[in-house]
Amino acid sequence: MIAAPKYGFVFLAMPKCASSAIEAAVGSQGLFSLSRNPLKHMQASEFEELVAPLIDFAGHPRSSYETLCLFREPIDWLHSWWRYRSRPALADPHSPRHENYTGHVTFEEFIESYIRGDADYARITRQAEFVSDTAGAVCVDRIFKYEQSHDLLDYLKTKLGLEIAIDRVNVSPERELQISDRARAVLREFLAPEYAIYEGL
Repeated sequence: MIAAPKYGFVFLAMPKCASSAIEAAVGSQGLFSLSRNPLKHMQASEFEELVAPLIDFAGHPRSSYETLCLFREPIDWLHSWWRYRSRPALADPHSPRHENYTGHVTFEEFIESYIRGDADYARITRQAEFVSDTAGAVCVDRIFKYEQSHDLLDYLKTKLGLEIAIDRVNVSPERELQISDRARAVLREFLAPEYAIYEGL
């Protein structure tokens, strides 16, 4: 998360949406930056409850800035998680996060566990939940499509008054997306809240 209310925005870092690259590019411009987990990926509802009052206390009322985030095509977002958790660092049984390793499962096995919620490696906060308040209503002021992240960069350039170049960081291993039509249909139905948001951007 990058809190830059003096420039009129707070960037909320949706996981697997280039947040590390954006923080590296503009983090120094913020009032403060939370770049360590679990604070790095603080959800919108948590921000509104915990951080917005602190920013208000610092002289920036909530009405003086917008919250922003990127939102990725839902199946592609899950595919990125599956690839990211297959990295060699997690393969070691002695790794502190070995339970998140996905190198031994297919993408279809991963999404089946994601839907059921029965495996550590597939327990991931939903994108729709990330951008919503406790009542389930979207509460992020501006959501940009990850696939059109140049729109976010243009917004940040205007706000900050400087050129921004981002590099690829925290890159996931390459693994082919293989999914049957039936599994895709089941997953797309499960991800209906995400697609309702994504297709409305």
